[in-house]
Amino acid sequence: MTPPEIHTRVEIGTIGIPPSAEDLRPAPLPQTVVMNFAKVCNLWCTHCFYPAVALQREAEGRRDERYLAPSIFAKVVEEVAGWENKPVLRVVSDGEPLLNPNALDMIEGATKRGIPTVLTTNGIPLTAPVVERLLNMGIDGIDISIDAATAEAYGKVRGSRNGYNYYERVESQVKALIGAKAAHGASCHTKIIVNMIDQPAVHAEVDRFSRQWSEWGADVVLIRPFHSTSAQTIQEGVSAPSTDVARFPCKYPFTRLNVGFDGEGHSVVYYCSHDWEEKTVVGSLEGSETLKSIWNGKAMQEIQRRHLTNDFPADSFCGRCPDWYLGWGKSHHQLVKPQET
Repeated sequence: MTPPEIHTRVEIGTIGIPPSAEDLRPAPLPQTVVMNFAKVCNLWCTHCFYPAVALQREAEGRRDERYLAPSIFAKVVEEVAGWENKPVLRVVSDGEPLLNPNALDMIEGATKRGIPTVLTTNGIPLTAPVVERLLNMGIDGIDISIDAATAEAYGKVRGSRNGYNYYERVESQVKALIGAKAAHGASCHTKIIVNMIDQPAVHAEVDRFSRQWSEWGADVVLIRPFHSTSAQTIQEGVSAPSTDVARFPCKYPFTRLNVGFDGEGHSVVYYCSHDWEEKTVVGSLEGSETLKSIWNGKAMQEIQRRHLTNDFPADSFCGRCPDWYLGWGKSHHQLVKPQET
């Protein structure tokens, strides 16, 4: 008997798919603004750069700022709320965004201004009160990184520093989130998204993950290829660029800006979502600069030129990165604003 089709499954970043000419046309504004809410996490994932960065900070005795300041987020919201074609605001983290004590207040500030907003979380903080507030504020998407279909596999890739396995808690809370959305009725437009990185330790569970979360009522099931955080978290057995495929431009400099903060808490704007250490900074919101001026500024134009012409210094951040090969494919922008696909 043929299994039923999984309508909710979406492949993100299709391996080896280059951009179209339309994708590379200069855009007046980014379609996505990624907000880095925190540099701290309650997990210790094998595929993530966070453990390496955290250990390095500890070894150096650094006491860096850990949370995005509300004032930085407010400045972004104030600006993009005035754009005619609003970007998707993605709330993420070099860790877990909901650990930021101001996270819910900041997210609500964006949704109240009519900005399409998606939260990516590991699901651990999604208690009933947090879920109810997120649904009541009308957030457009809640994207939960789970990465496994069983507790055993989850423990292999999404461990915690103290060894505790959070799988059962996450599964239970995400099911409760799906139920809470249903209880809100047809007027609740929040998309419940679950995602899994297809990597060797859990590859055998990809189909089970897709099927069970589709059956449990997730709106979208994302299957994402492993990325190396620009050659910083290499894994054996994952897809690498083929020698038969000429390098094509990465989608990040053509579709998004990232807003975060440095060790002292000052705002930084950078072009690569894999940049955890301020190596791709193209501006700051500390002075008179805006996202629009940075997007259309000389630094962004230069990095776009380098991607269009494959002109990178040998040991530069982009020059040594293999993750361009993940391709363009779908993105959260298309999931939240499908009319623009």
